[in-house]
Amino acid sequence: MRRLALVSRASSLLSAPAQLAYDLCKGHTSAELIRSRLGLLNVPKSAAWFHASSVGECALAVAAASAINEAQLASDEDILSSALLTSWTNQGTIWARRRAAPQLNPGIKVAAVDAVWNSPRAVRRLLHRVQPKATFFVQSELWPSMISEASSFGCHLAVIDGRMSERSLRRWKHYASNVARDMLSSFNVVIASSESHAARFKNLGATNVVVAPSLKFATAEEKTPQVDEELSAALQSRKTWMAVSTHAGEAQVIIEAHRRVSELFDAPPLLVLAPRYPEQCEAIARSIDRNVMLRSKGRSPLPSTEVFIVDTLGELSIFFRHLDIAFIGNSLLAHGKGHNFAEAAAEGCTILRGPNVGDFEEMELQTGVPQSFIRVQDSASIAKAVHRLLLDPDSLRDAGREIQDSVRKLGRQAKEAIVENLVPLLNGDVAHKRFVSK
Repeated sequence: MRRLALVSRASSLLSAPAQLAYDLCKGHTSAELIRSRLGLLNVPKSAAWFHASSVGECALAVAAASAINEAQLASDEDILSSALLTSWTNQGTIWARRRAAPQLNPGIKVAAVDAVWNSPRAVRRLLHRVQPKATFFVQSELWPSMISEASSFGCHLAVIDGRMSERSLRRWKHYASNVARDMLSSFNVVIASSESHAARFKNLGATNVVVAPSLKFATAEEKTPQVDEELSAALQSRKTWMAVSTHAGEAQVIIEAHRRVSELFDAPPLLVLAPRYPEQCEAIARSIDRNVMLRSKGRSPLPSTEVFIVDTLGELSIFFRHLDIAFIGNSLLAHGKGHNFAEAAAEGCTILRGPNVGDFEEMELQTGVPQSFIRVQDSASIAKAVHRLLLDPDSLRDAGREIQDSVRKLGRQAKEAIVENLVPLLNGDVAHKRFVSK
């Protein structure tokens, strides 16, 4: 254990000050946050500790907990009655507090708090308060102090929806190959989200790696579309398409594409634009020389509205339900990595996306429905694709049914993998694997 202890202390000396600086820069200095970072919050005892990075990863943790909850409700067994969910970002914690309880009730009581600093003492304090049987790390949240202390405490360990990029693999191999091998070999299971991620985890020393569809497919099933009859009627009364999660620079490309599309129809179609960051919406609205309406200023678009900007949170599901074409942002930019398309696909949308989508390309391949994904490069190619799709609504609906069925099937498979691999850890049906330094 000596090598682990040394690395754990060294990593805490480097990371804890950086995490403190991040909190200060973000203005996160409340007494509750500091106590949480130090592991001093009075949190209830929980059988499982889920650790996530931010909002997206918290959603995956909740999907995993939901899968376990469904299994225990169906079997009438008491597998997991309480869980702790920690997030590095305050946004993730707030999201979890708002969304986890409704999704997991009845069954699992969830306490969501800001994550402890990567410090052995802080992690030990939290572990002694929570007393978890198992600790689950979401995607690539591999912190030596958390892992070593949880292992020493006697927790079963798992990675869920595991991701390991080529860049991370190279860094671990170059700077801390032995530590990575020791650390990953202490996990009871790594549930990787693709074959390529699984191969990288194995390369670093993980010994029990299974591959399952990403829990992102399961998160799409967790959301119940809201009902807004006035808005629904407005969206279905004319030809409409949408662009979501656009980043700086992409909105202008989308607006130009919509201008081109509008020129091809006697009655201009409607564009629903949902930028990734709502605080950018008013500036985008001022830059558009067309008839624009903000969602926050009006419940639904008027017949004369050409661009309807969604500057509210948590409402995309209603748009996905009623529209058939969705461009997914952060994909046109050179440094883009895409965004999760599963929620749109689960509602039957045909997906337009740029050339840069990162790991989401593997998710596309997993669906087995290539015709539901259209790669675009610029405003001209976007306009051409949207025009063709708007002219052929029957083909859109047929493709929509295929992608919808595929995403729902993948979501079920992702949940089945969670139940199969995590429930034995919670029930104590497997041996504890201690982090051993050789």
